[in-house]
Amino acid sequence: MKKKEELKHQLSMERLLTSQLFEQIRNLRHENATMRDDLFQLSKDYFTPKDAIVAKVIEAYKTRSEVGIAKYGTTLEENNTDDFLQHLQEELFDATLYIEKLKEISLQLNKEYLY
Repeated sequence: MKKKEELKHQLSMERLLTSQLFEQIRNLRHENATMRDDLFQLSKDYFTPKDAIVAKVIEAYKTRSEVGIAKYGTTLEENNTDDFLQHLQEELFDATLYIEKLKEISLQLNKEYLY
């Protein structure tokens, strides 16, 4: 349980440091405002993908990681005890079922639309 709390603390510290970085850049009192603005834009570009879809997926990964750490008390990187091939196979089984269900829904919607 101690490790779980340490991981949660580490995540919150990373978020805090990132937000502090942006705040410090915003608050720079350089005589050259252009330099301050350039620094802010560089850091923003570094942390923000240009593709909105990529940004959305990254946020989903971050959220999923945090949920997993809270639930299991470890990171995927540190977990060396699970049978990852078995997990992958089971996830892919589920994925094929979801695909089949979505195909049925799509077919039904197309029938309703055409008739």
